[in-house]
Amino acid sequence: AVVSTQSTGFSGILGITVGIVYQFGLSMFSLKDWILTGDDGSGLHNGSFLNSNRPGIFSSIGFCSLYLVGVQLGRYLFRPEMRGTWKCQLTTLHTLTLTTTAFSFSAWITHTQWEQSSRLMANLGYITWQLAHNTFLLSLALVADLIAASLPNSSPASGCEGCPRRNCDIRNDAA
Repeated sequence: AVVSTQSTGFSGILGITVGIVYQFGLSMFSLKDWILTGDDGSGLHNGSFLNSNRPGIFSSIGFCSLYLVGVQLGRYLFRPEMRGTWKCQLTTLHTLTLTTTAFSFSAWITHTQWEQSSRLMANLGYITWQLAHNTFLLSLALVADLIAASLPNSSPASGCEGCPRRNCDIRNDAA
């Protein structure tokens, strides 16, 4: 799904809604059983186009949900006013840490209460697990950037305003 930059304000809500509705369809309407076994119950991928490609077609709903939530997270975490100062970078790290914790808890709940994560079906457990994993990796990358910026003889990419290194001669040119 292509989402324009004008309409991404609600992509997170749409992505979460799509993921929950898809999980409801997998659980309540035996869509999961049909994806795994097919029309004849054998699990073979033969026959009609839909029957032959059922895991890929239906998992694209889950991947679309993952994409939409990722777009919303990216627009929130990497907005222009969150760049440039040490304090803004720490705020972003705090937000990423809370987001990672929330998604990890959600992944644990979906895994224990509904069903195991499945990349084959891209179910809600898989979506929340991927969101938790990716926000954790973003947190690690930001921590590495903050550590590198605070080392002596380093040139912080984000400028020096609010930086703990007081004798830095690099100016904050970011807007």
